Amino acid sequence: MSQICANHVRRSPSSIWVSLDTIRDYLYAPDAGTLVRDSMVRLRAEGGFVIKILGSGRPMSIATLIGETKRVLGRKPDLLLGGSPNARYQVRDLSVRSIRWVEVDQIAFTPFGVGVAATIADLRLRFMGSSA
Repeated sequence: MSQICANHVRRSPSSIWVSLDTIRDYLYAPDAGTLVRDSMVRLRAEGGFVIKILGSGRPMSIATLIGETKRVLGRKPDLLLGGSPNARYQVRDLSVRSIRWVEVDQIAFTPFGVGVAATIADLRLRFMGSSA
């Protein structure tokens, strides 16, 4: 997703080489940071180690992602859809769900569209700052 946002700001197309019904779990970076922090606090209290899956728990297809991005941008992002022999190695559904420390996952996740808008705004600032 961040690559589509970055290419939108740069005004260059993004390439998608997998089926539009491919499903992934998109997690806004600041939300990931909150999950890591909260997990580390718990780990410090309990000791030992644990494997913790970090995800939003809201799987989304590439087609839905494109639709949401279009809604936020007010127009469809510039995309190049194609095929690749390597696409067959991509799992069609990579939904994730944590079963450890699920109470850590009870944060208020940033809505997808809000995350896209914030990412675009941040990239615009960075892009304009680097071209000045």
